[in-house]
Amino acid sequence: MFACALGASLIQVVRADNGKESFPISADLVLQNWETASQGLLGVGQLETRRLYYLHRSTHSAHEIALLNEFRGPVFAAKLKEQFNWSVINNGQHYVLKGSPKDEVEQLFFDQVTVHVNPETHLPMTVQFQGQVSEVPTKELAVVMSPRVYEEPNRFSPDESARPLQVASREPDSFVQPATFTTDQPTPESTLAPRVRQALESWEQSAGRVEHFTAKVTRQVFQHGQEVEHRAEGELTYSSLPIIHCTFKPRALELTETSERKNSAGVPFKLRPSPEEHWVYTPTETRVFQNPGEMAVVLWQKEPQNHVDWVSHEQTQEFVKDADFMIVPWRSLFRVSAKKLSKRFEIRLNEQAHPVQLEFVPKYQNDIGQFSIMRVYLNSQDWQPETVQLINKGGDQEMVFAFRYTEVVKHSPVYREPLLLP
Repeated sequence: MFACALGASLIQVVRADNGKESFPISADLVLQNWETASQGLLGVGQLETRRLYYLHRSTHSAHEIALLNEFRGPVFAAKLKEQFNWSVINNGQHYVLKGSPKDEVEQLFFDQVTVHVNPETHLPMTVQFQGQVSEVPTKELAVVMSPRVYEEPNRFSPDESARPLQVASREPDSFVQPATFTTDQPTPESTLAPRVRQALESWEQSAGRVEHFTAKVTRQVFQHGQEVEHRAEGELTYSSLPIIHCTFKPRALELTETSERKNSAGVPFKLRPSPEEHWVYTPTETRVFQNPGEMAVVLWQKEPQNHVDWVSHEQTQEFVKDADFMIVPWRSLFRVSAKKLSKRFEIRLNEQAHPVQLEFVPKYQNDIGQFSIMRVYLNSQDWQPETVQLINKGGDQEMVFAFRYTEVVKHSPVYREPLLLP
């Protein structure tokens, strides 16, 4: 809470630049007005969070960037007072909130955060961080706030619709500006070949009947530059409820096991086991637990309301940068929508392959950052994915998932003209 909970110590009468006394203002009142004004904000999407992290990771901790995005709203006065001891002054132009963190862990990242609040809109204009007194220069970062969406929603990604992208700035006196967009609109939905459309619709029809399934999963990650294969085995659980679980347990490799990939000299890749991991996919986020009892790493989050765990986790910076995996859009592959897939990917059907092979090339930057091509091999009998293959943008890393279904529960089908494939 505050250094002084109540009383005159919370209220400061200050002199503005013109020498006149300003009206009394308390930190409590500024925080409460900030909360009220911020309730109309849309918050910050995962794309913007990651963009700011990669833009400023050399000079600012991921913890600071997470807090910047938290301040973009919506915020809650009670939570802010739990995190910081606040004081406020009125410099004649705007309110200057200064907060010192209460938590000892947060104190390791910064000593003080300064928030410049517009007295008319009651929303932040800039946010600055100050490190240890001995640091030269002191660490600070100002971010232009975008309190409302003045134009159409961001179309940077289908998962980020209605999420405006904010603008980062190092100018400490920047004012509120409308949201701007970092990319052009994606190309309109392409006309699908009839056979591709038929395959997608049949897949969607079959997937819509699935209420629950479990499958044994083998994951192989091939790093061609290092000539290494990381192998893991696990179990994936899917239900019509919007949650997907995938758990990989560590397994000692047999002496006779060898990699199926070989280098140009015909020597098999080195085989390495993968650590224990537990993945949880929901409509709003993707979490992975690397070790039991450890805090989850949130790799993707659609609507962060408060703190974004993945950028506050101390080890996550290296985890994300050096990870030997790509994030797979499982929800799109098990809860299939032909319309959404055709908007998100360029899709081709390999009619020479059996089972049915669909090839997906991403249109959006957040997908391109994960993989450049995804191949899905479907069982032509029940249209369940048997193999999913992803190749990264550089072509030096490949990930392959193979499924063996142990239980599939479907409800009664709705009749539709069947697709006849050779």
